[in-house]
Amino acid sequence: MNEEEKNEPMNPVAENSPRKPQSAFSRGKILLAAVLAAVGAALVILGILIARSASPSEAEPQIPRMTSDLVYALNEEQTGYIVTGAGEEQGNVLVVPAEYEGKPVVAIGNTAFRANTGIVSAILPESVKTIADSAFAECSRLASVSLPGVSSIGRYAFYGCTALTSLQLPPSLSSTGYAAFAGCRALTSLSLAEGVRAVEEGSFVGCTALVSLTLPDSVESVGVSAFAGCTSLSEIQCGTGLASIADGAFSSCVSLARVSFSSGLRSIGTSAFAQCSALGTLAFPDSLTAIGDEAFYACPSLSRVSFGKGLSTFGEAVFASCPALSEILVPAENENFSAVGSCLIRTSTGALCFSGGEIPANAGIRTIAPYALVLNDALETVVIPEGVTSVGRGAFGNCTSLRSVSLPASLETIEENAFAGCTAIESVTYAGTSDEWSAVSVGDGNTAVTSLLFPAPTDPSPEN
Repeated sequence: MNEEEKNEPMNPVAENSPRKPQSAFSRGKILLAAVLAAVGAALVILGILIARSASPSEAEPQIPRMTSDLVYALNEEQTGYIVTGAGEEQGNVLVVPAEYEGKPVVAIGNTAFRANTGIVSAILPESVKTIADSAFAECSRLASVSLPGVSSIGRYAFYGCTALTSLQLPPSLSSTGYAAFAGCRALTSLSLAEGVRAVEEGSFVGCTALVSLTLPDSVESVGVSAFAGCTSLSEIQCGTGLASIADGAFSSCVSLARVSFSSGLRSIGTSAFAQCSALGTLAFPDSLTAIGDEAFYACPSLSRVSFGKGLSTFGEAVFASCPALSEILVPAENENFSAVGSCLIRTSTGALCFSGGEIPANAGIRTIAPYALVLNDALETVVIPEGVTSVGRGAFGNCTSLRSVSLPASLETIEENAFAGCTAIESVTYAGTSDEWSAVSVGDGNTAVTSLLFPAPTDPSPEN
């Protein structure tokens, strides 16, 4: 392990972005292991930080004492100075001068003030352009910071600053660093100036006090797990420049009730809004073309979704475990999808991509897509209409209330685990003959259905 790795705190964001489980059965459960691991890790770390920083003196009033005893080093170009730490005489208000020995102060160095529990306020001059990795990480009493000219913020720069309540990022900043403000659990106010272009991976994960978020028009992307686990976040206003929302970006934001998507949004990643339990309705712009797997998994309050005319890619299990979703709207101008009630259908293939319950007849459905109705706990009866030839893997996985299944004579394939975990099935009917059934290809993990169709005759009891 190199010195840079030693200086980094525990990782609050999973190293790997959310990915599909390896087996179809585990996929059916939709565990979102990567995203939840990231959020779980952040919360565990926050507990450690709280315990570490807690002391009776926290309640005592702070008398301002300036820190002027700083340690400096020339940068590689010999054009300016980097603050590398504090000397022996330290106060609770850090004021960094604009110049030192006739040259500008341009940066705060790696781990310069890491775990400095004395600093309550940091005031930086406009000359400081760079805040390096872990520069203020775990400064547990740092409540305010002024960053007027900063253009670069490094990894974990303010990670675990559990007293930081407000933050204003300047227009000179192009992007936030990896996990730069992760675990700032007291942060209630966040202002991103016009000019910020990207919110990087894990930047604000676990900021549990953040209530609302407005992204300026300059922001083009929100990174992996950027706001995951922000449990008080209730409203998001997206700017017109936002083009992509990455995997797990807002996962487990359990108070999130409203998201305003502006025109320009093109893609929403895997598990981006998974487990946002307060989310009620969604209206996507015409510009949106792609939604990743499990993007809105386990959003139990979601009742209505409106798509635009540009949607062309729809992932697997996008709305899995969304029991209240009863209405999906797709405009006639969309050449790729149509909607009937709570059903989303790919028009070119006749694939049913999602259904909140019934599968309509005479809607041109020819296949049930993988995980189309997975984890639908309210589903009790399924009638697959004539004309359907294939039921995809995990299509009805873990529908634990499903009791009755009717299969059409047109059926040719049931893929693996299509009915895995459907433990309550009592009745299965098939419109074809036993000879026709023998030609149907049935994958593993479907005994809940096959065991009830054309069972082998039992041997009669021997006569006495």
